[in-house]
Amino acid sequence: MSHPYRIAIVGLGVHGTGIAGRLLENPARFELVALVDASVATLMRFRSRSPRSRVPFFRSVAEALRTQPDAFFVATPAPAHVAGVRAIIEGGFSGPILIEKPVSNSVSEVDGLLDWISSTGWRGRAAVDFHRRCAGIYHELHRHVRSGELGAVVGMEFVRPCKLSMNGAHFADLGNWYAGSAPVSVKAELQEHSTIDHRGSAFFDPPGRVEVKYASGVRFELETRQREGAPGPFGMRVRLEHGELFIDDEETHLEIRSPQGVKRVASDKVQFGYNWIEATLLSLLDASTGFTPCSLVEARDALAVIVAAHVSHQAGGRPVALPLEGPERSVALRVA
Repeated sequence: MSHPYRIAIVGLGVHGTGIAGRLLENPARFELVALVDASVATLMRFRSRSPRSRVPFFRSVAEALRTQPDAFFVATPAPAHVAGVRAIIEGGFSGPILIEKPVSNSVSEVDGLLDWISSTGWRGRAAVDFHRRCAGIYHELHRHVRSGELGAVVGMEFVRPCKLSMNGAHFADLGNWYAGSAPVSVKAELQEHSTIDHRGSAFFDPPGRVEVKYASGVRFELETRQREGAPGPFGMRVRLEHGELFIDDEETHLEIRSPQGVKRVASDKVQFGYNWIEATLLSLLDASTGFTPCSLVEARDALAVIVAAHVSHQAGGRPVALPLEGPERSVALRVA
């Protein structure tokens, strides 16, 4: 497939608009051929930010398919992700689909999508935009974990004041990726209130403290509350038998602590990490990039951690077993 890759974006919220703007800045690699949203007002907002752009705008996926994109990027709110993916596949598209995280607001809905895709025999490839998997410093951290040169993982921590699903979910996915074994239980204490941002009051995404236990016995602690005296420094830490790996909150570097001393690897982050989103999209279009994006199954498992955290909080902090069973699989979060 020759460059530039033809991309269609479904959902022109703040994030979708930001992604569109980033792709327009890289015309040698990407050609934005379609913008899809039910609201014309979102188009006006996009054109106010990119006044020279003449990207075609459509109200439905069916119309956008006529532009023959190489890939779709689904950037709608989480409750609409599954419906958007189904519309793209039902329209006859067999190319790559990148879905914004979280993959849905319900684990059972993701399982339903996986079953439906299997039943259709669809030959395309879908992945979820946990783009830190395709970021140089996080990929390097993963390489050090998998090499075994510092021994096995003995524990992980993520400390940063943020919304649990909006930002914390990225690190729930990384915890699953780095642990190397399946998550088996989650317990959590969440704040009772969630700040309202541009997404509106319909969404509820509080910070909190979450502990994930894996089959290997490794524990991953996420502290996303704003608290005085919170452990620091902020960032993602992986503790191993013979060393430690740490990426700071601003994601400026990876610090590698080993018996040989301390080494720092500079970050490849550019423009709030939009280059990592580009890398994730490219990894779906070109297998030679060296990155492997988050699969639908892996994204479902990360969502299960977040859902289990809410269930645990509502149950007074009791551990919730994974995989989720019964009514817990159908819990629908109010997340964007």
